[in-house]
Amino acid sequence: MRGQISWMQDKGFEVHTASTGQIDHQDGESFNQKHHEVPMTREISPFRDVLSAFNLARVISSVRPDVIVASTPKAAFLGLMVARILRVPKRVYLLRGLRLSTETGLKRRLLALMEKIATANCDVVIAVSASVGKEFAKLGLSPKEKIRFVGSGSSNGVDSNRFRPLTFEQRESARANLGILPNQIVVGFVGRLVEDKGFSVFCDALTQICAKNQNVVPMAFGSNEENLLIPDAIRFMGVRDNLENWYPLFDILVLPTFREGFPNVVIEAGACEVPTVATRATGSVDSVVDGVTGLLVDVNNVTQTREAICALIVDPERRTAMGQAARVRAVQDFNPEDIWMGYLEIYESV
Repeated sequence: MRGQISWMQDKGFEVHTASTGQIDHQDGESFNQKHHEVPMTREISPFRDVLSAFNLARVISSVRPDVIVASTPKAAFLGLMVARILRVPKRVYLLRGLRLSTETGLKRRLLALMEKIATANCDVVIAVSASVGKEFAKLGLSPKEKIRFVGSGSSNGVDSNRFRPLTFEQRESARANLGILPNQIVVGFVGRLVEDKGFSVFCDALTQICAKNQNVVPMAFGSNEENLLIPDAIRFMGVRDNLENWYPLFDILVLPTFREGFPNVVIEAGACEVPTVATRATGSVDSVVDGVTGLLVDVNNVTQTREAICALIVDPERRTAMGQAARVRAVQDFNPEDIWMGYLEIYESV
């Protein structure tokens, strides 16, 4: 939410945040004095969830907000239910994705019930992408008329001044400092290293490619939350806070995700003139204009993912054209202030 809170404060809002931990100061934004720490588990835990609900009730009672915006299934389920009981005038569910889409059995049914309760307790659902909103309605989790969208998607837009390409000389110098030769192709993965993000698909596809092409350099950025095995062919870079310095070094971004709300990493990379190979998963499909800003492949399909990457590796002119188109789209369709204004208009219309 970089920039959004300060912008809302400038519009006259007193903004409070609540999360499981403390938040970092970003770009001079100092609102920690209005931050409320509410312990909450990601997984369903009845006893802890009751405690979280009481803590949320304490925060909401003390702040007495005019508008509450809740996201993620757990926080929306608890937060919006408590907010309705405490008569918060405007209640918004910011739908960032469909966690239940990769679950089965009892857990899927419980997540669906939580989504329905969250929806029943809100005035409006703002979906961060068109495909997520449509699937949410299709699954019967919300009436269509309750779902709204802002622009082309995303919950915060992308700052195209922060994320921008380097000059040829800057790029070559930065890559050389990493031991990357001018003729090598850097293929990047950015995200949590988990199965749902398709990290294993990325590893399998790149391992196969590297076995035949020594000029390909795969890099993975993110936290290895599931302790997945990382092949020797993949350079694991860990968590980086300065991704704007890394995207411009890529030739291709690969996001073989199984589910998304809206993957900002695709637009961030695009703003740096990097094309993306992504999946047709809900949410992900909205982030790439297939054949224009990148290529789309089927979910959990190593062969298609490998072939799409190879198609861009052997065609530098196509890569360049797609990267330039991705930059244009990022600037035109994902300007942060346009996204924020869209949210503000919805808040005021409820």
